[in-house]
Amino acid sequence: MKIHTIVLGEYHHPPIPFCLYQFPTPVTPPLTTQESTIHFFSIQDLTHLFNMADDLIPVYREHPSYFCKDQLGRCYLMTKGVADIACKRRLTALAELCRLTDRDALTGAADPWLQQIPNLRPCPKHVLEQDLAPTRLDGREWFLKPSIRLSPPAEERSSTLPKPSSLLLKRLAPKQGNKATPHLTISTPSYDQRNVSIQSAPLHARRTATINGNRPHKVMKRSTLVPATSTGINFPSPPIVLSQHQQQQQQQQQQRHLTQKQQFLLPFEHLYDNLEQTRRLKSTLDDQIRRSSTLMKTLQTSSVMVEALVRTYMKDAIEQQFQGRLRECLNRVAALERLQQPSENNNNNDKPFKTTGASERWQQDQSLPSTPPTPSQQQKPTSVLAELMSRLDQLERKLDKRP
Repeated sequence: MKIHTIVLGEYHHPPIPFCLYQFPTPVTPPLTTQESTIHFFSIQDLTHLFNMADDLIPVYREHPSYFCKDQLGRCYLMTKGVADIACKRRLTALAELCRLTDRDALTGAADPWLQQIPNLRPCPKHVLEQDLAPTRLDGREWFLKPSIRLSPPAEERSSTLPKPSSLLLKRLAPKQGNKATPHLTISTPSYDQRNVSIQSAPLHARRTATINGNRPHKVMKRSTLVPATSTGINFPSPPIVLSQHQQQQQQQQQQRHLTQKQQFLLPFEHLYDNLEQTRRLKSTLDDQIRRSSTLMKTLQTSSVMVEALVRTYMKDAIEQQFQGRLRECLNRVAALERLQQPSENNNNNDKPFKTTGASERWQQDQSLPSTPPTPSQQQKPTSVLAELMSRLDQLERKLDKRP
């Protein structure tokens, strides 16, 4: 499959091109259409120029579909994933390169950003066609980092003793009788087949490493007749290491089980907290309702007293205003009566005297200190008003009789 590649620059000696790869969608053949393409960068280029080896691992674990691999084993990363890493590491130039279009890359619009990348040399922009067969990864292939061994490989012994012959074993068998040959090696299975056991020091210094080849039978004789506590005993790893490993696994399982238990109990804890908060709010609301009812009862009992006070105050105010207006009317009527003719005044001396005397008596009574009203005092304004009306009628008749 023909893949278009835009060369943006070069780095290293001998020069290695820094390219922008255009993979058609879908990446995995067979292709149905080649109208849309997706831009990729080579992981080799990103590792040499930006040191992204550690940043690629979490991206691969989270989005393995961002990665592609060709038939030669070279890996590529989509520009979307490269832009995410560039934003986290604040690599502005690389982030802007991920947003480039084909036209911008060929017309030189990316030159200012390419100049900011160290160890990258400019070169003429051109397009190459390569025969590649990229395939998307599904996360099961780990190609970013080699696997790490938990224990070193077993060391091979260079010096070994020759195997005793069958004739020598037959000669030594009657001497030993029915006694079983003591085992020189304790074979305890470990949790790993590799040589991760602890080697203990022998009781005597080992001298079998430098043995002459001329005396193999003597060495065989010594090796077969050594006691049970001779050299070359290999002790496996103590069981403490296995128990510690199992204990660590149990602790991890307990922590994992604890977290699962906490996650399971989390909704019930929230429910309990909500119920407790609702209970507190209900008790507060009941308290407020009790206080409001007490206040309403107090207002109802005090409303009667307030109403009586308001009525008394309004009555006093109205009486004061009424008395003031009544005095004013009496004064005006008296002034009109004095303006009548002298003859009429002389003939009617008795009547005005009586009326004025009644009005004067009413004014004197009003000038006295206020005392609690009695039924007779409450009738005084009515009598004064009736007298005033009669005097007004007399004045009207006199005015009508005048020529």
